[in-house]
Amino acid sequence: MAKKVKRGAIYVCLILLAAICFLPFLLMIVNATRSGVEITHSFTLIPSTHLGENWEALFKYVNLFKGFKNSLLVAIPATILTAYFSSITAYAMAVYRFKGNAWLFKYLWCL
Repeated sequence: MAKKVKRGAIYVCLILLAAICFLPFLLMIVNATRSGVEITHSFTLIPSTHLGENWEALFKYVNLFKGFKNSLLVAIPATILTAYFSSITAYAMAVYRFKGNAWLFKYLWCL
């Protein structure tokens, strides 16, 4: 019985932490639907009706899709190269024995 209560308390804590982590994203979405004056005057979680105006203003000043494309052009090769070189390094550390191998394993394990 005590184990179930402990597990239930842990789940409640985890759900609260997840809600706290999602709160900034919810605020970002709600504020995207509000005007600048509404954002500065009050705090609310109720969306407004200014989403279309905000999108028009955004696309007037920023080319959003070009930014997404540039981010992908940097992030995808960086991810692929990091995975490739990390796997080569991990293979070399696991297969080859060299001086300081055990120390390096312990050091990387602590990171």
